[in-house]
Amino acid sequence: MSEYVIAIFPDEAKAAEGVRALEALHAAGSLTLYGTIVARREASGDLTIEQRGEQGPAAAGVGSLLGGLIGLFGARAGAFWRDHLRTEVSDEFLDDVVRELVPDKHAVIAEVSRDSSTSVDAPLEALGGTVVRERRDDLAAELLEKRVGSRTAELEEWRARRAAETVEKIGSTLEAEIGHAQARLQRMAETAKQRLHDTKAELEAKLDALDKQAAKAKIDVKAQIERRMDDLRKELQDRQKKLAHAWEEAREALLH
Repeated sequence: MSEYVIAIFPDEAKAAEGVRALEALHAAGSLTLYGTIVARREASGDLTIEQRGEQGPAAAGVGSLLGGLIGLFGARAGAFWRDHLRTEVSDEFLDDVVRELVPDKHAVIAEVSRDSSTSVDAPLEALGGTVVRERRDDLAAELLEKRVGSRTAELEEWRARRAAETVEKIGSTLEAEIGHAQARLQRMAETAKQRLHDTKAELEAKLDALDKQAAKAKIDVKAQIERRMDDLRKELQDRQKKLAHAWEEAREALLH
């Protein structure tokens, strides 16, 4: 399971040192770094990007977190983005970030996977950083699976009502409700299919990063990296199972 790490520093130079500290841990194999972004909170409250690490599917989580935080700190979209971010992090995590990331401070936003023996806090705190971190819980797949089930049941209910009515009583209202339910389920099916594709691309890119890291590691470190790879494969299987079920259930309901 990966972890979101946000280290808050007083200035850009210290934030850059924080990035280098994480990169050094990655080079040593102590953790796997999937992506980093340095952002500054302006006097207006908005977040601006100061530095972005390597981009690609493996860094998708960091990009998504940054997008949510930009919206969260925005003047008019805070509530919406907090709901969006709840699919991956807790309210407590967000509250800590909002409290610590005050105007004029810089944040190193990263996603890592590590063993319990590796401290990510100590090297960042030694540089004067304040660390806020939390395991990444991707609840989006689970929520989508549940919502598809709910929308499928709604569509079947409207279809059952239509079947129970005589031709004369069906009317335009009932047909409109069925059409509306089908349209919503269609959108969910498309979302599930796209998320399934994106999830596979992200996790396969992470496995590739781990594989490259393991190839350069010493034997004892390589064993730790291989355990992280096993955990990631299990995560991929779980998320794919939920998303595939959501897509297939929606598709089958729409074909009836």
